[in-house]
Amino acid sequence: GFLESDTVAHCGGSLAGEFVYSLTLVDIATLWTETRAVFGKGSTNIVNAIEDIERRLPFMILGYDSDNGTEVLNQHVLRYFRDERTERGLPVVQVTRAREYHKNDNAHVEQRNDSVPRKYLGYERLDFAEVLPLINHYYIDVVCPLINHFFPTFKLKGKQIIKARKKRFYDAPVTPYARVMASCHVSEDRKFQLKQIHDNLNPITLTKLEFKLRHQIDRALKLLRQGKNVSNLIIAPSDAPPSVVTHKPLRRAINGPFSGHVDNYSQPDLSDNHSKSQHNTFSDMNYEP
Repeated sequence: GFLESDTVAHCGGSLAGEFVYSLTLVDIATLWTETRAVFGKGSTNIVNAIEDIERRLPFMILGYDSDNGTEVLNQHVLRYFRDERTERGLPVVQVTRAREYHKNDNAHVEQRNDSVPRKYLGYERLDFAEVLPLINHYYIDVVCPLINHFFPTFKLKGKQIIKARKKRFYDAPVTPYARVMASCHVSEDRKFQLKQIHDNLNPITLTKLEFKLRHQIDRALKLLRQGKNVSNLIIAPSDAPPSVVTHKPLRRAINGPFSGHVDNYSQPDLSDNHSKSQHNTFSDMNYEP
């Protein structure tokens, strides 16, 4: 439930104007990854994307860690994780930030920036808001299920210095889905729902659909640059994506696969290896974006 957050700019080498960003959240314990596309860096779009991700996660968010970018850390995000959750009767999320100029503080999500948004969308400039529903359909229904249910990942087990050289030891590769199912911090109800979703997925079908949708995104961009209509190519995800949802304070998410279940989580002890002691917390400071 402790997530790292970051954005990737699909600007094509120029930050002029507005374009698509990919917002990625990674759970540190399981490496469960969710990515959403937003147009521009507006706080409303970012909060909508975070809310959409939260209602699809198989566990509750306990901590939110980001860099110092104002798109992922601002008063709107703080209000969503604190004030709104208090009024809903949910546990307040611990919000922390990385140290300035220390990208390795968010190493998990930085690695995922390359293996998810860059791998699947590349470095091309995406400056048409019309393709957002198609990209979110690509992320929500294809890419995220593939990497979370079928792509195993390594986790660092330990380090040892041997003859002045540092050697790293890794656990056996395991999928994020398997880590969630093995966790004692996830309720049985959510595990049951997650298993039902997993049993209905087929990696071969998802891989074929991934190639098809990627080609469809490229075709839509080509037609948009020619000034043509692409309404017949746009496919929205099964639930309304962040691009067409307006965030309303205190709104309860009711359409997500894991909505309606509030687990009684106790705040874990942060004195172990998962401690954020090296980070700055907002529990005793006011943040002005």
